[in-house]
Amino acid sequence: MVSWRSLAGLVGAAAALALSVTSAGAVADGAVTYTGTVGIDVSNDGKHDPVPNPVSITIQGHRITAYQFFASLRCADGSFSNVGINPAQLRPSPAPFTGRHFAVTVGNASSGIGLTARITGTVAAGRYVIGDIHVRAHADSGIVPSGPLCTAAYHWVARVQRPAAPPATLVSVELALIPVRDPLTASAYEYGIAVSSVACSGGAVAFSLTAGGHSATLTCAQTVPRPLTNAFFGLGAGSSYQVTVQPLVRAASGLVARGPAMQRQVAIPPPGSPKWRPIPGT
Repeated sequence: MVSWRSLAGLVGAAAALALSVTSAGAVADGAVTYTGTVGIDVSNDGKHDPVPNPVSITIQGHRITAYQFFASLRCADGSFSNVGINPAQLRPSPAPFTGRHFAVTVGNASSGIGLTARITGTVAAGRYVIGDIHVRAHADSGIVPSGPLCTAAYHWVARVQRPAAPPATLVSVELALIPVRDPLTASAYEYGIAVSSVACSGGAVAFSLTAGGHSATLTCAQTVPRPLTNAFFGLGAGSSYQVTVQPLVRAASGLVARGPAMQRQVAIPPPGSPKWRPIPGT
């Protein structure tokens, strides 16, 4: 018969087998960056083939502190030009606004190609920004912008990119399995497997342990405080057993298995083996 009981009175233990059972379970200074993509046709081949281009806007309180947009300008003479719109090019200082809505014009209509952008939007703080952008420029640059007028406009949506959710807390039972023997007479022993050094985490409150066709359930509270706790007896010396350990968590219906079970082979030494040693503290 296989049974569990305390190790008091045991006189011998072989080498321990360690076992672990585990199952998987805004920016600085208050500024928030919202990002997204918008489809823009960046070629001039007569086909409408938009490709994703990034958009981003950073808002701190009621100030726009950074932005990045792209536009493919289409000119009155049939030419085109792809441009980027960002503070380094058009406006280095923060753009203030009030309430949830903003409308800012950036750029300089009197220099270079006269690139300007009218950016409007509505802010759902910490969630998203929805807006439109209208870009104007000229085809040529010189002392003053010249050439045909070029324009682009589109609607955009940018959202706060939430960090990936952390992995679920690991449901874990760590323990060591130690072959043990208990004297029945001066020359006869019964043999078993002891559970030692148990540590439960991630919501595990107990574990089931099966060996030799028999099983038992031990709670973590019963096993954690003592270095050697319960022993699984009724096994044969010189035999090897497959031991299965399954972490258990508490649910409304009682204890339920959570995560994959771990299996290990535990060999019980023969009676005269030099591997048998006294168990410390018993």
